[in-house]
Amino acid sequence: MDPLSISASHIGFLQFAGQLGTMVSKFISADKDAKRAVRGLREEINYLERIIHELQQPIENHGATLENSTKDFSQLQACRNVQSN
Repeated sequence: MDPLSISASHIGFLQFAGQLGTMVSKFISADKDAKRAVRGLREEINYLERIIHELQQPIENHGATLENSTKDFSQLQACRNVQSN
C-alpha cells in the first residue's frame, strides 16, 4: 500500500472512532437521564400512593359513620311509628 492510502485509511478509522465515541457518550448520557427519570417517576408514584392512602382512611371512616347514622335513623323512625300507633 502506498503512503497516501495508508493515511486515508487511518483518517477514516479515526473519524469512525470519533463518531463511535460520540455515540457511546450520548448513550451513557441518555442512560443516566433515563435512570433519573425512572427514579423521579418512582418517587411520584410513592407520593401518590401516600395521598391515596391518606384520603382512603377518612372515606372508610365516613362510610362506617354513615352506616351507623342510617341504622340510628331507622331505629328512630321505628320508635316514631310505635308512638304514632
